[in-house]
Amino acid sequence: MLADLKIAQLRHFIWVAELKGFHAAAERAHRTQPAISLSIRDLENKLGEALFEKHHSKTNKTELTPFGHYFLPKAKELISHHDRVAEDMELLAKHRTGHLRLASVPSIASRVLPALLQDFVTQAPDLHISCFDDNSDAVIRMIENQQVDFGLTNLLKPDQYTNLTFTPIWQDEVGVVCPAGHPLAGEESIDWKVLKNYRLIGNGTSRLLEGTDAAGLLDKSPLYVSNMISCWPCWMPALVSPRCRAMRFLKTIRT
Repeated sequence: MLADLKIAQLRHFIWVAELKGFHAAAERAHRTQPAISLSIRDLENKLGEALFEKHHSKTNKTELTPFGHYFLPKAKELISHHDRVAEDMELLAKHRTGHLRLASVPSIASRVLPALLQDFVTQAPDLHISCFDDNSDAVIRMIENQQVDFGLTNLLKPDQYTNLTFTPIWQDEVGVVCPAGHPLAGEESIDWKVLKNYRLIGNGTSRLLEGTDAAGLLDKSPLYVSNMISCWPCWMPALVSPRCRAMRFLKTIRT
């Protein structure tokens, strides 16, 4: 007979795992610590394996067993699916016809999506829309975990994701952004070889240089930011995509 997994117990398990302790999880759940311990013990009995290592006096942190590590992403997936269904049913009960979830890299979310969504909601005023912005890798993970219906992101190697359908929308060049007083700020365009003389800030888009003559610039990027918006204001040149046109002093790199 299959184990009857309760949503509340799964939440308790995730909170104990993420917060590294039963006391913190109890505060998060607004329950007593013995109640959380009992909930976890019941879940372990249903699964037939221990989820957490026995407490050691040398550390106050609660650590997962190998079985717990394996079960954690599956528990999160179950919770995510449950919450999506519950939210959709709540919207349907309120006579709101549907729920669209999309994820996007911040540059597109801030520069492109507002106008598109404004037109879209005019045509579908009863549709509930949730938009999440994060870096490319995180957007892809949200799609793979079915947390969103689709995403707008860089997919550098589409062949790696056989479980996803990728439709190219546009193609960008890689550029560099720098402070107003920087020697490069007065240039109309920059040959990539010139940048070999500078320390750079890289981000996810910089991976577009892999396999090109300019790939050596990646080794000249000792700093990394996950989102391009974090490059501004910057005190040293940053390799970015021209999609962040809100930034000043953007120069195209010639390769």
